[in-house]
Amino acid sequence: MVSELSSNLTPEEAVKLAREQTDPNNKARVEARQSQLKKQVKENPGIYSDAIDDEFDPIFGATLLDQANTPSLTKEYQAQFDAHYIAGMDEDNAKQKALQIVGRNWGESTVTGKSRVMKYRPEDYYSVAGNTDYIGDQLIKDIKINQILPFEFEKEDIVLMGTSAHTARTASTGQPEYLVAINTDKGIFPLSGFWWKPDMQAQIDIQTKQAQADVRKMREMPEKAKQIQIKGL
Repeated sequence: MVSELSSNLTPEEAVKLAREQTDPNNKARVEARQSQLKKQVKENPGIYSDAIDDEFDPIFGATLLDQANTPSLTKEYQAQFDAHYIAGMDEDNAKQKALQIVGRNWGESTVTGKSRVMKYRPEDYYSVAGNTDYIGDQLIKDIKINQILPFEFEKEDIVLMGTSAHTARTASTGQPEYLVAINTDKGIFPLSGFWWKPDMQAQIDIQTKQAQADVRKMREMPEKAKQIQIKGL
Protein backbone atom coordinates (compact mmCIF):
# COMPACT_ATOMS: atom_id res chain seq x y z
CA MET A 1 0.00 0.00 0.00
CA VAL A 2 2.74 2.46 0.97
CA SER A 3 4.59 1.97 -2.33
CA GLU A 4 1.44 2.68 -4.34
CA LEU A 5 0.65 5.80 -2.36
CA SER A 6 4.21 7.11 -2.32
CA SER A 7 4.29 7.45 -6.10
CA ASN A 8 2.56 10.81 -5.55
CA LEU A 9 2.80 11.37 -1.79
CA THR A 10 5.86 12.02 0.32
CA PRO A 11 7.00 8.92 2.25
CA GLU A 12 5.74 10.50 5.47
CA GLU A 13 2.29 11.18 3.99
CA ALA A 14 2.06 7.68 2.53
CA VAL A 15 3.06 5.98 5.78
CA LYS A 16 0.60 8.06 7.82
CA LEU A 17 -2.29 7.25 5.50
CA ALA A 18 -1.41 3.56 5.38
CA ARG A 19 -1.15 3.35 9.17
CA GLU A 20 -4.65 4.77 9.56
CA GLN A 21 -5.98 1.82 7.57
CA THR A 22 -3.98 -0.85 9.37
CA ASP A 23 -4.46 0.42 12.95
CA PRO A 24 -6.36 -2.29 14.87
CA ASN A 25 -8.40 0.43 16.57
CA ASN A 26 -9.74 1.45 13.16
CA LYS A 27 -10.51 -2.09 11.95
CA ALA A 28 -14.32 -1.91 12.14
CA ARG A 29 -14.49 1.51 10.48
CA VAL A 30 -12.01 0.53 7.76
CA GLU A 31 -13.88 -2.68 6.96
CA ALA A 32 -17.16 -0.75 6.73
CA ARG A 33 -15.65 1.79 4.35
CA GLN A 34 -14.06 -0.97 2.25
CA SER A 35 -17.48 -2.58 1.92
CA GLN A 36 -19.00 0.77 0.89
CA LEU A 37 -16.23 1.30 -1.66
CA LYS A 38 -16.77 -2.14 -3.17
CA LYS A 39 -20.45 -1.28 -3.56
CA GLN A 40 -19.59 2.06 -5.15
CA VAL A 41 -17.32 0.44 -7.72
CA LYS A 42 -19.90 -2.25 -8.50
CA GLU A 43 -22.59 0.36 -9.11
CA ASN A 44 -20.25 2.57 -11.14
CA PRO A 45 -17.44 0.56 -12.79
CA GLY A 46 -16.11 3.73 -14.43
CA ILE A 47 -15.64 5.57 -11.16
CA TYR A 48 -11.87 5.83 -11.71
CA SER A 49 -11.56 6.21 -15.48
CA ASP A 50 -14.40 8.74 -15.66
CA ALA A 51 -12.72 10.95 -13.08
CA ILE A 52 -9.46 10.88 -15.06
CA ASP A 53 -11.25 11.64 -18.32
CA ASP A 54 -13.14 14.57 -16.78
CA GLU A 55 -10.01 16.05 -15.23
CA PHE A 56 -7.38 15.51 -17.91
CA ASP A 57 -9.43 15.37 -21.13
CA PRO A 58 -12.06 18.04 -20.42
CA ILE A 59 -12.22 19.69 -23.86
CA PHE A 60 -14.43 18.19 -26.55
CA GLY A 61 -12.26 16.51 -29.15
CA ALA A 62 -9.11 16.68 -27.01
CA THR A 63 -6.66 13.78 -27.09
CA LEU A 64 -4.47 14.50 -24.07
CA LEU A 65 -4.81 10.93 -22.79
CA ASP A 66 -3.35 7.98 -24.68
CA GLN A 67 -2.72 4.29 -24.14
CA ALA A 68 0.90 4.87 -23.12
CA ASN A 69 0.23 6.79 -19.91
CA THR A 70 -3.48 6.50 -19.11
CA PRO A 71 -3.35 3.08 -17.37
CA SER A 72 -0.65 4.26 -14.94
CA LEU A 73 -2.42 7.54 -14.26
CA THR A 74 -5.70 5.75 -13.58
CA LYS A 75 -4.01 3.25 -11.27
CA GLU A 76 -2.32 6.00 -9.27
CA TYR A 77 -5.58 7.93 -9.01
CA GLN A 78 -7.37 4.79 -7.82
CA ALA A 79 -4.79 4.20 -5.08
CA GLN A 80 -5.26 7.75 -3.78
CA PHE A 81 -9.04 7.72 -4.08
CA ASP A 82 -9.40 4.38 -2.32
CA ALA A 83 -7.06 5.35 0.51
CA HIS A 84 -8.82 8.63 1.23
CA TYR A 85 -12.30 7.17 0.85
CA ILE A 86 -11.48 4.36 3.25
CA ALA A 87 -9.94 6.93 5.60
CA GLY A 88 -13.38 8.54 5.90
CA MET A 89 -13.84 11.05 3.08
CA ASP A 90 -17.05 11.04 1.07
CA GLU A 91 -16.85 10.27 -2.65
CA ASP A 92 -16.64 13.88 -3.89
CA ASN A 93 -13.95 14.90 -1.40
CA ALA A 94 -11.94 11.72 -2.00
CA LYS A 95 -12.12 12.41 -5.74
CA GLN A 96 -10.92 16.00 -5.41
CA LYS A 97 -8.16 15.03 -2.98
CA ALA A 98 -6.95 12.21 -5.22
CA LEU A 99 -6.92 14.48 -8.29
CA GLN A 100 -5.05 17.14 -6.36
CA ILE A 101 -2.40 14.63 -5.30
CA VAL A 102 -1.80 13.04 -8.70
CA GLY A 103 -1.72 16.55 -10.12
CA ARG A 104 1.53 17.10 -8.23
CA ASN A 105 3.39 14.97 -10.76
CA TRP A 106 1.02 14.64 -13.73
CA GLY A 107 0.26 17.40 -16.23
CA GLU A 108 -0.05 18.40 -19.86
CA SER A 109 3.15 18.37 -21.89
CA THR A 110 3.55 19.86 -25.36
CA VAL A 111 7.27 19.32 -25.97
CA THR A 112 6.69 17.00 -28.95
CA GLY A 113 4.23 19.36 -30.59
CA LYS A 114 1.24 17.26 -29.49
CA SER A 115 -0.44 17.81 -26.15
CA ARG A 116 -0.31 14.76 -23.91
CA VAL A 117 -0.77 14.09 -20.22
CA MET A 118 2.37 12.62 -18.69
CA LYS A 119 4.17 12.22 -15.39
CA TYR A 120 7.19 14.40 -14.54
CA ARG A 121 6.71 16.53 -17.64
CA PRO A 122 9.94 18.05 -19.02
CA GLU A 123 8.53 21.59 -18.86
CA ASP A 124 8.87 21.46 -15.06
CA TYR A 125 12.56 20.49 -15.13
CA TYR A 126 14.29 21.49 -18.36
CA SER A 127 13.26 25.04 -19.21
CA VAL A 128 16.11 27.20 -20.57
CA ALA A 129 15.39 30.92 -20.26
CA GLY A 130 11.70 30.04 -20.16
CA ASN A 131 11.91 28.00 -23.35
CA THR A 132 11.16 24.30 -23.79
CA ASP A 133 10.58 24.24 -27.56
CA TYR A 134 14.08 22.85 -28.07
CA ILE A 135 13.25 19.61 -26.25
CA GLY A 136 11.22 17.99 -29.01
CA ASP A 137 13.82 18.86 -31.64
CA GLN A 138 16.59 17.34 -29.53
CA LEU A 139 14.50 14.27 -28.87
CA ILE A 140 13.72 13.36 -32.48
CA LYS A 141 17.33 14.05 -33.47
CA ASP A 142 18.68 11.75 -30.73
CA ILE A 143 16.24 8.98 -31.63
CA LYS A 144 17.23 9.04 -35.30
CA ILE A 145 20.93 9.03 -34.39
CA ASN A 146 20.71 6.21 -31.85
CA GLN A 147 17.86 4.02 -33.09
CA ILE A 148 17.22 2.10 -36.29
CA LEU A 149 13.47 1.78 -36.64
CA PRO A 150 11.46 -0.12 -39.28
CA PHE A 151 9.04 2.75 -39.86
CA GLU A 152 8.91 6.48 -40.43
CA PHE A 153 7.67 8.81 -37.72
CA GLU A 154 7.24 12.49 -36.91
CA LYS A 155 8.05 14.42 -33.76
CA GLU A 156 4.35 14.43 -32.83
CA ASP A 157 4.38 10.60 -32.77
CA ILE A 158 6.93 10.45 -29.96
CA VAL A 159 5.67 9.64 -26.46
CA LEU A 160 7.74 10.33 -23.35
CA MET A 161 6.88 7.97 -20.51
CA GLY A 162 7.55 9.10 -16.96
CA THR A 163 5.93 6.32 -14.96
CA SER A 164 8.95 4.13 -14.17
CA ALA A 165 10.70 3.99 -10.80
CA HIS A 166 13.89 5.13 -12.54
CA THR A 167 12.16 8.29 -13.76
CA ALA A 168 10.85 8.95 -10.26
CA ARG A 169 14.33 8.55 -8.75
CA THR A 170 15.96 10.82 -11.30
CA ALA A 171 13.14 13.34 -10.97
CA SER A 172 13.93 13.60 -7.26
CA THR A 173 17.38 14.89 -8.30
CA GLY A 174 15.82 17.44 -10.65
CA GLN A 175 16.76 15.64 -13.88
CA PRO A 176 14.21 12.95 -14.78
CA GLU A 177 15.15 10.43 -17.44
CA TYR A 178 12.38 9.03 -19.60
CA LEU A 179 11.58 5.89 -21.50
CA VAL A 180 10.57 6.71 -25.07
CA ALA A 181 7.91 5.17 -27.29
CA ILE A 182 6.59 5.85 -30.78
CA ASN A 183 2.88 6.00 -31.49
CA THR A 184 2.35 3.98 -34.69
CA ASP A 185 -0.67 2.77 -36.65
CA LYS A 186 -0.25 -0.59 -34.92
CA GLY A 187 -0.01 0.84 -31.42
CA ILE A 188 2.73 2.02 -29.06
CA PHE A 189 6.25 0.92 -30.00
CA PRO A 190 8.61 1.26 -26.99
CA LEU A 191 12.31 1.92 -27.57
CA SER A 192 13.80 -0.74 -25.33
CA GLY A 193 16.60 0.45 -23.05
CA PHE A 194 16.58 3.96 -24.50
CA TRP A 195 16.60 6.32 -21.51
CA TRP A 196 16.53 9.95 -22.48
CA LYS A 197 16.69 13.43 -20.99
CA PRO A 198 17.08 16.85 -22.62
CA ASP A 199 20.59 18.31 -22.91
CA MET A 200 20.12 21.67 -21.25
CA GLN A 201 23.76 22.64 -21.59
CA ALA A 202 23.66 22.20 -25.36
CA GLN A 203 20.67 24.54 -25.52
CA ILE A 204 22.35 27.04 -23.19
CA ASP A 205 25.40 27.03 -25.47
CA ILE A 206 23.21 27.64 -28.53
CA GLN A 207 21.42 30.54 -26.88
CA THR A 208 24.70 32.00 -25.59
CA LYS A 209 26.25 31.93 -29.07
CA GLN A 210 23.12 33.50 -30.55
CA ALA A 211 23.15 36.24 -27.92
CA GLN A 212 26.83 36.93 -28.61
CA ALA A 213 26.13 37.10 -32.34
CA ASP A 214 23.25 39.52 -31.73
CA VAL A 215 25.51 41.75 -29.62
CA ARG A 216 28.20 41.79 -32.32
CA LYS A 217 25.59 42.65 -34.92
CA MET A 218 24.29 45.54 -32.84
CA ARG A 219 27.82 46.86 -32.35
CA GLU A 220 28.58 46.64 -36.04
CA MET A 221 25.49 48.58 -37.09
CA PRO A 222 26.69 52.02 -35.88
CA GLU A 223 30.07 51.47 -37.55
CA LYS A 224 28.42 50.60 -40.86
CA ALA A 225 26.17 53.62 -40.54
CA LYS A 226 29.24 55.83 -40.09
CA GLN A 227 30.88 54.35 -43.17
CA ILE A 228 27.77 54.96 -45.25
CA GLN A 229 27.59 58.54 -43.99
CA ILE A 230 31.26 59.17 -44.88
CA LYS A 231 30.77 57.77 -48.38
CA GLY A 232 27.81 60.04 -48.87
CA LEU A 233 29.76 63.22 -48.11
